Amino acid sequence: MFLAAMPLLAAAGDLGGALPSSLVSAPVLEARIAEAQDAVDITDEARDRLVALYRKSLSNLETAQANEAAAAAYRGTAEDAPAQIEALRDARAEALADDPLAQLDLDRDTPLSELQRRLQEERADLAAVQARHDDLAARLALLQARPGAVRQQLSQADEARETA
Repeated sequence: MFLAAMPLLAAAGDLGGALPSSLVSAPVLEARIAEAQDAVDITDEARDRLVALYRKSLSNLETAQANEAAAAAYRGTAEDAPAQIEALRDARAEALADDPLAQLDLDRDTPLSELQRRLQEERADLAAVQARHDDLAARLALLQARPGAVRQQLSQADEARETA
């Protein structure tokens, strides 16, 4: 059976250690494991060692495939990184451009009476927003309590129906 592995070892020597994927694959190694387990012309110790080596090769093959997949994912990430960085920079620039103080159209020469008028307008807007918020919060609390009240009414109706 050891002679059956010789072509693989010879091919490995010819290729500088790297086997072509057509020679080494999971089905090939699994077939070799089955052959080694069924072999009767070698000792039990040699068979166990050969099976262990084939299993180790199978494990190494799976690890190599996983590493190749991870490397491909890293390459993809590295290729996408510049575009992602540019998108993040653009988003940051847009966020910085939306400065609320820049929208006030004020400068150092704006009279105090104008500043006070605008302050009053902003306070009035804030009060309106807070009132709207409080109204919506109260409505939300009422709507959240409604299913419980409905369940209670249903259970009371069921009890009344059962007692009647």
